Amino acid sequence: MLLTVSLREALAREIQTAKGQALASSTRRTRDAQWRHYFNFCHQAGLVALPADTFTVCAYIVFMARSFKYSSITNYISAVTYLHKWYGYLPPTMDNFDVVATLKGVRRMLGDAPSRKLPITKDLLAKFYLHVDIKPDNDLALWAAIICGFRAMLRKANIVYSKRSDQYLRRKDVQFKDWGMLFHLHKTKTLQYNERTLSIPVAFCNLPFCAATYVKRHFDSMPSAPDSPAFLRRTRSGKVVPMSHSYL
Repeated sequence: MLLTVSLREALAREIQTAKGQALASSTRRTRDAQWRHYFNFCHQAGLVALPADTFTVCAYIVFMARSFKYSSITNYISAVTYLHKWYGYLPPTMDNFDVVATLKGVRRMLGDAPSRKLPITKDLLAKFYLHVDIKPDNDLALWAAIICGFRAMLRKANIVYSKRSDQYLRRKDVQFKDWGMLFHLHKTKTLQYNERTLSIPVAFCNLPFCAATYVKRHFDSMPSAPDSPAFLRRTRSGKVVPMSHSYL
Protein backbone atom coordinates (compact mmCIF):
# COMPACT_ATOMS: atom_id res chain seq x y z
CA MET A 1 0.00 0.00 0.00
CA LEU A 2 1.38 3.39 -0.99
CA LEU A 3 1.47 5.94 1.81
CA THR A 4 0.00 9.35 1.15
CA VAL A 5 2.06 12.42 2.01
CA SER A 6 -0.24 13.34 4.90
CA LEU A 7 -0.04 9.81 6.35
CA ARG A 8 3.77 9.76 6.05
CA GLU A 9 3.95 13.10 7.85
CA ALA A 10 1.63 11.87 10.60
CA LEU A 11 3.66 8.69 11.05
CA ALA A 12 6.89 10.70 11.13
CA ARG A 13 5.47 12.83 13.96
CA GLU A 14 4.38 9.73 15.84
CA ILE A 15 7.87 8.23 15.45
CA GLN A 16 9.41 11.36 16.97
CA THR A 17 6.87 11.24 19.81
CA ALA A 18 7.70 7.58 20.51
CA LYS A 19 11.44 8.28 20.40
CA GLY A 20 10.90 11.13 22.85
CA GLN A 21 9.50 8.64 25.35
CA ALA A 22 12.51 6.32 25.09
CA LEU A 23 14.19 7.97 28.05
CA ALA A 24 12.75 8.34 31.52
CA SER A 25 11.89 11.95 32.36
CA SER A 26 14.76 12.24 34.85
CA THR A 27 17.23 10.80 32.33
CA ARG A 28 15.95 13.16 29.64
CA ARG A 29 16.51 16.18 31.91
CA THR A 30 20.04 14.98 32.59
CA ARG A 31 20.69 14.47 28.89
CA ASP A 32 19.30 17.93 28.06
CA ALA A 33 21.71 19.51 30.54
CA GLN A 34 24.62 17.50 29.15
CA TRP A 35 23.76 18.43 25.56
CA ARG A 36 23.56 22.13 26.45
CA HIS A 37 27.00 21.88 28.03
CA TYR A 38 28.39 20.19 24.91
CA PHE A 39 26.84 22.71 22.50
CA ASN A 40 28.10 25.62 24.62
CA PHE A 41 31.62 24.17 24.56
CA CYS A 42 31.55 23.74 20.79
CA HIS A 43 30.24 27.29 20.34
CA GLN A 44 32.95 28.79 22.57
CA ALA A 45 35.69 26.70 20.95
CA GLY A 46 34.49 27.33 17.40
CA LEU A 47 33.99 23.61 16.72
CA VAL A 48 31.26 21.78 14.82
CA ALA A 49 29.03 19.91 17.27
CA LEU A 50 27.13 17.70 14.79
CA PRO A 51 28.60 15.66 13.36
CA ALA A 52 31.65 15.94 15.58
CA ASP A 53 35.06 14.85 14.39
CA THR A 54 37.65 13.07 16.52
CA PHE A 55 39.44 16.28 17.50
CA THR A 56 36.20 17.84 18.79
CA VAL A 57 35.44 14.86 21.03
CA CYS A 58 39.01 14.64 22.35
CA ALA A 59 39.08 18.40 22.97
CA TYR A 60 35.81 18.13 24.88
CA ILE A 61 37.26 15.34 27.03
CA VAL A 62 40.37 17.29 28.05
CA PHE A 63 38.28 20.44 28.57
CA MET A 64 36.03 18.60 31.02
CA ALA A 65 39.07 17.10 32.74
CA ARG A 66 39.87 20.59 34.04
CA SER A 67 36.94 20.49 36.46
CA PHE A 68 35.00 17.20 36.12
CA LYS A 69 35.51 13.80 37.69
CA TYR A 70 36.30 10.95 35.34
CA SER A 71 32.92 9.31 35.93
CA SER A 72 31.18 12.56 34.93
CA ILE A 73 33.30 12.82 31.78
CA THR A 74 32.26 9.35 30.62
CA ASN A 75 28.61 10.24 31.26
CA TYR A 76 28.90 13.39 29.15
CA ILE A 77 30.64 11.52 26.33
CA SER A 78 27.87 8.94 26.45
CA ALA A 79 25.42 11.82 26.01
CA VAL A 80 27.36 13.02 22.95
CA THR A 81 27.21 9.50 21.50
CA TYR A 82 23.46 9.34 22.08
CA LEU A 83 23.01 12.78 20.51
CA HIS A 84 24.73 11.66 17.31
CA LYS A 85 22.66 8.47 17.11
CA TRP A 86 19.47 10.48 17.70
CA TYR A 87 20.12 12.62 14.63
CA GLY A 88 21.35 9.75 12.49
CA TYR A 89 25.08 10.48 12.63
CA LEU A 90 27.80 7.92 13.22
CA PRO A 91 29.38 8.94 16.53
CA PRO A 92 33.18 9.27 16.47
CA THR A 93 33.37 7.84 19.99
CA MET A 94 32.84 4.19 19.08
CA ASP A 95 36.12 2.23 18.92
CA ASN A 96 38.08 5.33 17.96
CA PHE A 97 41.71 5.01 19.03
CA ASP A 98 42.28 8.72 19.75
CA VAL A 99 39.11 9.01 21.82
CA VAL A 100 39.79 5.81 23.76
CA ALA A 101 43.40 6.79 24.38
CA THR A 102 42.41 10.28 25.53
CA LEU A 103 39.86 8.83 27.94
CA LYS A 104 42.40 6.37 29.33
CA GLY A 105 44.96 9.12 29.80
CA VAL A 106 42.46 11.36 31.58
CA ARG A 107 41.41 8.47 33.78
CA ARG A 108 45.03 7.85 34.77
CA MET A 109 45.56 11.54 35.54
CA LEU A 110 42.34 12.09 37.49
CA GLY A 111 41.89 8.68 39.07
CA ASP A 112 38.61 6.84 39.18
CA ALA A 113 37.93 6.08 42.82
CA PRO A 114 34.16 6.02 43.43
CA SER A 115 32.78 8.32 46.09
CA ARG A 116 30.26 6.40 48.16
CA LYS A 117 27.55 7.98 50.28
CA LEU A 118 27.49 6.97 53.91
CA PRO A 119 24.57 4.72 54.91
CA ILE A 120 21.83 5.83 57.28
CA THR A 121 21.97 3.64 60.35
CA LYS A 122 19.73 3.17 63.36
CA ASP A 123 22.27 4.99 65.51
CA LEU A 124 22.15 8.04 63.23
CA LEU A 125 18.36 7.97 63.16
CA ALA A 126 18.23 7.70 66.95
CA LYS A 127 20.38 10.83 67.25
CA PHE A 128 18.21 12.64 64.73
CA TYR A 129 15.06 11.62 66.59
CA LEU A 130 16.30 13.48 69.68
CA HIS A 131 15.72 16.71 67.76
CA VAL A 132 12.25 15.78 66.47
CA ASP A 133 9.03 16.73 68.25
CA ILE A 134 6.43 14.43 66.69
CA LYS A 135 3.50 16.34 68.20
CA PRO A 136 3.43 19.09 65.54
CA ASP A 137 1.98 17.89 62.24
CA ASN A 138 5.05 18.74 60.18
CA ASP A 139 7.54 17.01 62.47
CA LEU A 140 5.33 13.94 62.57
CA ALA A 141 5.08 13.96 58.76
CA LEU A 142 8.83 14.40 58.38
CA TRP A 143 9.68 11.57 60.76
CA ALA A 144 7.06 9.29 59.18
CA ALA A 145 8.58 9.88 55.72
CA ILE A 146 12.15 9.35 56.94
CA ILE A 147 11.46 6.17 58.87
CA CYS A 148 9.26 4.89 56.04
CA GLY A 149 12.14 5.26 53.58
CA PHE A 150 14.54 3.61 56.03
CA ARG A 151 12.37 0.58 56.82
CA ALA A 152 11.21 -0.01 53.24
CA MET A 153 14.56 0.97 51.65
CA LEU A 154 12.90 3.50 49.35
CA ARG A 155 14.45 6.28 47.31
CA LYS A 156 13.33 9.86 47.93
CA ALA A 157 11.57 9.82 44.57
CA ASN A 158 9.29 7.06 45.88
CA ILE A 159 8.57 8.81 49.17
CA VAL A 160 7.75 12.43 48.41
CA TYR A 161 5.91 14.31 45.67
CA SER A 162 7.64 15.70 42.61
CA LYS A 163 6.21 17.53 39.58
CA ARG A 164 8.86 15.88 37.44
CA SER A 165 8.20 12.28 38.43
CA ASP A 166 5.23 10.02 39.04
CA GLN A 167 7.11 7.48 41.16
CA TYR A 168 5.95 8.88 44.50
CA LEU A 169 3.65 7.02 46.89
CA ARG A 170 0.00 7.96 47.02
CA ARG A 171 -2.38 7.39 49.90
CA LYS A 172 -4.09 4.57 48.02
CA ASP A 173 -0.71 2.79 47.65
CA VAL A 174 -0.46 2.24 51.42
CA GLN A 175 -2.47 -0.49 53.13
CA PHE A 176 -2.52 -0.90 56.90
CA LYS A 177 -2.64 -4.47 58.22
CA ASP A 178 -2.88 -6.01 61.68
CA TRP A 179 0.83 -6.86 61.38
CA GLY A 180 2.00 -3.51 59.93
CA MET A 181 1.53 -2.01 56.48
CA LEU A 182 2.01 -2.79 52.81
CA PHE A 183 3.38 -0.43 50.15
CA HIS A 184 2.45 -0.85 46.48
CA LEU A 185 4.94 0.76 44.09
CA HIS A 186 4.01 0.99 40.41
CA LYS A 187 7.15 2.80 39.25
CA THR A 188 10.71 2.85 40.56
CA LYS A 189 14.15 3.56 39.15
CA THR A 190 14.30 -0.04 37.90
CA LEU A 191 10.57 -0.48 37.25
CA GLN A 192 9.66 2.17 34.69
CA TYR A 193 7.12 0.58 32.36
CA ASN A 194 4.30 -0.43 34.72
CA GLU A 195 5.12 -4.07 33.99
CA ARG A 196 4.21 -5.09 37.53
CA THR A 197 3.45 -3.77 40.99
CA LEU A 198 6.13 -4.03 43.66
CA SER A 199 4.58 -4.75 47.07
CA ILE A 200 6.76 -4.12 50.13
CA PRO A 201 5.65 -5.34 53.58
CA VAL A 202 6.76 -3.35 56.64
CA ALA A 203 5.99 -5.01 59.97
CA PHE A 204 5.43 -3.35 63.33
CA CYS A 205 8.54 -2.91 65.45
CA ASN A 206 9.68 -0.95 68.49
CA LEU A 207 9.40 2.82 68.58
CA PRO A 208 10.77 5.15 67.36
CA PHE A 209 11.58 3.01 64.31
CA CYS A 210 8.06 1.72 63.66
CA ALA A 211 7.17 3.11 60.25
CA ALA A 212 3.65 1.67 60.30
CA THR A 213 2.82 3.49 63.55
CA TYR A 214 4.06 6.90 62.43
CA VAL A 215 2.66 6.70 58.91
CA LYS A 216 -0.77 5.81 60.36
CA ARG A 217 -0.55 8.74 62.78
CA HIS A 218 0.41 11.06 59.94
CA PHE A 219 -2.48 9.89 57.76
CA ASP A 220 -4.90 10.36 60.67
CA SER A 221 -3.61 13.86 61.47
CA MET A 222 -3.70 14.98 57.81
CA PRO A 223 -6.46 13.06 56.02
CA SER A 224 -6.53 13.38 52.25
CA ALA A 225 -7.91 11.85 49.06
CA PRO A 226 -6.69 8.41 47.92
CA ASP A 227 -4.90 9.89 44.89
CA SER A 228 -3.04 12.53 46.89
CA PRO A 229 0.66 12.14 47.74
CA ALA A 230 1.22 9.99 50.80
CA PHE A 231 3.14 12.58 52.82
CA LEU A 232 1.83 16.10 53.37
CA ARG A 233 2.82 19.15 55.40
CA ARG A 234 1.31 22.43 56.53
CA THR A 235 2.55 25.80 55.35
CA ARG A 236 2.86 28.74 57.72
CA SER A 237 -0.60 29.85 56.64
CA GLY A 238 -2.01 26.44 57.57
CA LYS A 239 -2.51 25.19 54.03
CA VAL A 240 -1.86 21.47 53.50
CA VAL A 241 0.53 20.79 50.61
CA PRO A 242 2.53 17.76 49.40
CA MET A 243 5.89 17.17 51.06
CA SER A 244 8.45 17.93 48.37
CA HIS A 245 11.80 16.41 47.46
CA SER A 246 13.65 19.50 48.71
CA TYR A 247 11.73 19.55 52.00
CA LEU A 248 12.77 16.01 52.87
